[in-house]
Amino acid sequence: MKKRISILLCVAMLLAFLAGCGEDNLTGTWEATINVSETIGAGIMDEMAKSMPEAKDYVDLGELTLVVRTTFNEDGTFVSAVTEESFAAMMDSAADKACDGFTAYINKIITDLKLNIDANTVIGLNEGETLADRFKAQFKTEDFKKILEENSQSGVYVAKGGKLFTADVEENINEEKYEVYTLSGDTLEVTEAVGMDEDVVSVMIKAYPMTYKKIG
Repeated sequence: MKKRISILLCVAMLLAFLAGCGEDNLTGTWEATINVSETIGAGIMDEMAKSMPEAKDYVDLGELTLVVRTTFNEDGTFVSAVTEESFAAMMDSAADKACDGFTAYINKIITDLKLNIDANTVIGLNEGETLADRFKAQFKTEDFKKILEENSQSGVYVAKGGKLFTADVEENINEEKYEVYTLSGDTLEVTEAVGMDEDVVSVMIKAYPMTYKKIG
């Protein structure tokens, strides 16, 4: 009888072990640096083209990146957002590059017309104001700041079998909507979204694949 109980106990323990095998422990804080040149960068260029289409050809914003920080808690909740520091740095970089391009465009006009003035005079800057200041003020509008809010998410998560399920509450987790991932030590690779709506996965920020590094 004791032997039978022992065997049943071993079987039960094995089944419990196998039931948890599909779940990965993502607990901790992770960061991923993503390239947003073809999303946010393209949006900035489109806005510039509306007001000064000729200058667009002189502007190269280069590579624009953002840092996404995601924290998975032991209780099954998570918080994910673009860091304010990386957002500010990206906007400053875009403004500097736009300034360089626009200045080159103005200087080309000055040279072609053989004018004896500088770009700042043509633009009509205020005393003590630089073109870079004006571009940075223009880029840091409420529309761009909304990007931070729109791409901040929180809720509950389940990670198992290479699939990351997220929702606002547990009851709303849908097994047909998830992100595909691989976990190797302190590296979390999120490769694609399956079945997820555009309002859940923002096309402005999420650029797959996303490689997260554990920072805490």
